[in-house]
Amino acid sequence: CGRREMGGLKGTITKNITMQHPLLHTVVAFRRTRLNRLFTISYMITIFALLYHHLLNLANSTNVFSLSMFLVNLVLAFMWTTAQAFRMSPVRHEIFPEHLANTMKESDFLALDVFICTMDPLKEQPMTVVNMALSVMAYENPTEKLSVYILDDGGTQLTFNECTKVLSKYIIIRLK
Repeated sequence: CGRREMGGLKGTITKNITMQHPLLHTVVAFRRTRLNRLFTISYMITIFALLYHHLLNLANSTNVFSLSMFLVNLVLAFMWTTAQAFRMSPVRHEIFPEHLANTMKESDFLALDVFICTMDPLKEQPMTVVNMALSVMAYENPTEKLSVYILDDGGTQLTFNECTKVLSKYIIIRLK
C-alpha cells in the first residue's frame, strides 16, 4: 500500500512535522486502483458496444422487445456508471486517537452533546438504549464536556427507570 506524502518529500520535513505534532490520521491508497480503472474502461467499452448493438437493432426493426431491452440496458448502464465513483480512488483511513492527548489539552476538547432518541420499549429494548448511552459515555472526552440526552418520544416509564438505574451507577463510578 502506497502512502501519500506531502509533495513527495519523505525526508526531514515530514519527520519534523511528526515530531512536533504526531499524525492523527493517514490516508493509504490501495494498490488495486489502477486495476479498477482499467477494468472500468474495458467494461465501459463493452457497455457502449452493447448499446450500439441495440441501437442498430432498433434502426432495423422497431418492436417492443428491442425497445425494452435497450431501455433496460440503458438504465443498468447508468446505475453501473454512477456506482463507479466509489471505486475510482479507493483509500483506507488509519486513525491514531492515542496521539490526540499529545496535540491538545483536555481543556481544549470541544463540548459534545449526544441525543439518543427512542420510541417504543417493545421494539427498542431499554437495555439497548442504556448500552448506547454507556458507549457514548466511554468516549475519551472530559466528563464536564460530554452531555447525553435520552429523548423518549413514547414517554414510557420503563425506559426512564432502566436508564436512570444503570446510568446513575455509571456516572458515580466515572466521577471517581
